[in-house]
Amino acid sequence: MISLITYFIYKNSNIKTAVIISDATELMLITLSCIIVCATFLKLRRHKFSYYDSSEMNYNEFLLIVGLGAIYLFGFYTILAVSHNGLNSNIEYLMLAIQIITILESKIFFIIIEVDH
Repeated sequence: MISLITYFIYKNSNIKTAVIISDATELMLITLSCIIVCATFLKLRRHKFSYYDSSEMNYNEFLLIVGLGAIYLFGFYTILAVSHNGLNSNIEYLMLAIQIITILESKIFFIIIEVDH
């Protein structure tokens, strides 16, 4: 929402500047989110939890895996589209960085889920 708001605030003055500011805001927020996920991962590794032994996947785990799979696919296809188009401007570099950090964050989250069980 924040990156959309910044886009619509600046789009009347210059559309390219609006896209760059919006993407930079999104990159900053995703980087902050990735740092928080890493900190959570490190904090959870220190604790011992006792879980029920279940060989079946419950509904919440299924939804998490489907959602993470969708994030991976979206990220990889966006990276393919940006690299196929060429890295000609700052906008492409920002989009590439956003998708790489998003995939990294999703992978760390998936590791947290796997460590959890």
